Amino acid sequence: MVAGIVLGDLVFLLLAIYGLSTMAEILGEFFVVVKYLGGVYLIWMGYKIWIERSKNINLEGVAELSWKSNFFSGLAITLGNPKVILFYLGFLPTFVNLRALSKFDALILVLVVSIVLGGVMLTYAYFGASVKRLFKDEKINRRKNCIAGGAMMTIGTVLIIKA
Repeated sequence: MVAGIVLGDLVFLLLAIYGLSTMAEILGEFFVVVKYLGGVYLIWMGYKIWIERSKNINLEGVAELSWKSNFFSGLAITLGNPKVILFYLGFLPTFVNLRALSKFDALILVLVVSIVLGGVMLTYAYFGASVKRLFKDEKINRRKNCIAGGAMMTIGTVLIIKA
């Protein structure tokens, strides 16, 4: 599943790199509006997570699927999630000069995203079974929501300030 998620993210990353550089050249200063909208969207999503009421989550095991089914499930989940492309649309132009990006630079971004995202997803999978109890604790869920929401609002604010 992790391989499918990483591949889906790479599709969006490459679309963002090559599509955004073309859009940035065509739209010029209007592209700053896209950055502001991306920042506002992240702040809004962070706020929604921050205020979300803690829920008791009952996690049950599922039957194991084949490697192929898991891979395509991960790919479909990622490609069906519009937040991924919005993340790259808002994030990438803030930290990467798309006009000066070479193919080698794009390859480095692909490698970094693959290693970081793959590593994070594999870590989630590894520790997922042992942290079931954490999802049942309302206080921990509330803290988790505050940390995740705060991080998203902070990133959104940084995007707006750097735009």
